[in-house]
Parts: sequence; C-alpha cells; structure tokens
Amino acid sequence: MRLKAKAMRKQLALAVNPGSSSLKFALYHSSRPGLPAIISGSFTDLDVGQPKLHLQVVDRDISHDFSDDTSPPGDDIECLDWLIRLLKAKALFAYLDVVLIRAVHCGKHTSPLVPLYANLLENLEYLSAAIPLHVPAFLRVARSILQRIPHAAVFGCPDTAFHKTIPVFRQWYAIDPEFHAMGFRRFGFHGLSFGYVADTLADRLKHKKAVIGHLGSGSSICALDDGRSVNTTMGYSPLSGLPGATRSGDIDPILVLSWASQLQNQGLSPDDICLMLYQSAGLQALAGEELSVEAMFSSRSPRCELAYRYYLEQVLQSIGAQALLLGGIDLVVLTGAIARSARLQHDIREKLILSGLLDRSTSDVVENFIVCETDESKRMMDIFHQYWRN
Repeated sequence: MRLKAKAMRKQLALAVNPGSSSLKFALYHSSRPGLPAIISGSFTDLDVGQPKLHLQVVDRDISHDFSDDTSPPGDDIECLDWLIRLLKAKALFAYLDVVLIRAVHCGKHTSPLVPLYANLLENLEYLSAAIPLHVPAFLRVARSILQRIPHAAVFGCPDTAFHKTIPVFRQWYAIDPEFHAMGFRRFGFHGLSFGYVADTLADRLKHKKAVIGHLGSGSSICALDDGRSVNTTMGYSPLSGLPGATRSGDIDPILVLSWASQLQNQGLSPDDICLMLYQSAGLQALAGEELSVEAMFSSRSPRCELAYRYYLEQVLQSIGAQALLLGGIDLVVLTGAIARSARLQHDIREKLILSGLLDRSTSDVVENFIVCETDESKRMMDIFHQYWRN
C-alpha cells in the first residue's frame, strides 16, 4: 500500500460512523470549513468477519495502492486500528485534533455536539437494549477512540438533535406522564441525514413546507417547516415507523407481547425478540429470502411483489400524513439506498401527482420532487464548525 501526502494544513478531524456491519470514516481539515474530505471510506461486511474496504481519495496530492495489504482487519475495532496505523504511517495521526462519532442516540444529551468521556458512555449502556444494532457499536468504537487517540477532542453527534424543534406535544406517547419523565418518549432519528439534506437544499426549503424521506436499511420520514423538523415517523427507537430492509417498523404491541409469551417457552428472552424484530423482519421477511432491495424491487415473484407493495404504501401513507399535518407541501425529497430504486421513485412521484400533493411542471419533470444523496460525515463536520468553532 502506498499513500503519499504533500504538505497540508496540519489540523485534521476524523468523522466516524459505526454501524452494526460497517465502519465509515472521512478525514477533513478541521480548521477549513467547506473543503471536501481528504480521504473517505468504509469497511463493510463486518457481520460476516470478512470486511471489504472501499476507499475514496479526494485530494489530488494523495495516491493509494492497497494491493500489498495481506492482513485485513476482522471487526470494527481492528478496522479502527488499521485506519490509525495508516494515519501514523503517513504522518497524519499526530495532527488529529478532533474526532466526531455518529451517535444514533445520546439519551438526554440532545446537543448537536456531545463531548464524550468514559462515565458518559457508561451511562448510555441502557440504550443498547432498545437500539441493539447501533448503540453497542457506537459505545465500542467511542471507547476505543478515547483510548487510542487521547490527544484529540472526541464528540458524539446524535441523530436525535435535529428533532429538538419538534413541538413538545408531538414528543409524547399516550402513556402515564411518569414514564414520559423517565425518557420514554418520541425522539426521532436519521437526524444527520435530514440535516445534510436540509443544509444542501436550504434555499429551496426557506419559508417552505417539505417532506424528506430517508429510505435505507432503516427508513423514516421527516416533516420540515422552514427547514426545521416539526414531525418524524420514528419514535423511541429506530425500530418504529416505516419498515426497513430487516426491521419490522410499527407493529401492534399486543402482537409483540403475545409473540413474546409464546417464544419465551422456547427459551428466547425479550432481548432475543427485539433482535428478531430488528434483524429478521422487514422487507426480507416479506420477500422470504435474503436479497438486496434493488433485486427485490426488480423481481416479480409474489413474495417480492408483496414486500414492494407493502413498503410503497407505508411510505405513501407517511408522506400523506406529514402533508396533512403541514397543511400542504412544497417539496418532497428522497435520499438513502432504497430511494435509488427507479421503480420506487416513479411510483411515489406518480401517486403524489394523482393525489394533488405535487404538480407536474412539464410532461416529464416534477420540479418539487427531488432524489439526492446524503452525507452524514459531512454533516458532522458542518455541525462541528457551526457549534464549536463559533
């Protein structure tokens, strides 16, 4: 492997996005807002113990060659160690002054930037039961970074922060207020993704009512008024709301309790059942086989068609509900891996036109229907420059 870097401003920030089966990262100039990442990449397939590395070098002064790498890492911490060795080998590690970590949830800490330290991470352990695909990975990576990069300031960037502007009454469930006071309320997620889209389309969203759909392995819809979140479909956990690739989405709580009662006779715990709803439900359960969403939506098999129709209608119902809440919509934006499906884009757009929620500006183009990419690492850097440097 060869990676050469010419002279560069030696204040660097590392943005890290840990997931249940991936570790994404991007290296930025921490003192120069607006510049693209110097290096960005992701380790994928961590859940099967055979990671794949995807690397993009943005800065023209850097070249790379990974053909000599003979000992690939096996889990997220080994991936982190691999990245640190790379930065040390290229004399970049010492100049890391900031590390930003995507934190799906930081409990009561809903600031866009949460300083991380050992005691705080210990206090967030309780979230692992409700958010088993994200919180354990975040805690594991955050602790490792605090140990391995002690000279850097380390911050968590919670997804929940973007939804602080949701009116208080929409944060409630219809339960005893004592439970609400204990933190059992609606938080909302995908905030970094929604925030990136809102920043990118700031001119289009100013004084407008919009709906953004983050459609990926987890999916949620957010209603925005003048660029601020006023409602979202996810609640206490990322399992709620729309179905995902392997997540159930909203489901009758009595069904879950009845199911749990039966499965406990088989020795399964509540945590086991929670994992099943996260990992063995959703579109793949409806399709009856493990397929990429792209392949699933292209297939015309009865089970795949069931999965597609179910997902499409759930998305349409959610967009329609947000439109009614907003009193109409000026713009619909879709982002995320599932949103790349041309079939899904077409069917959502046509249904919204037929319903009168969107207007067709020409025979083939709808100006107020946008599909775009998202960049959570870039959003973390923007938050850092906005809230910390100021």
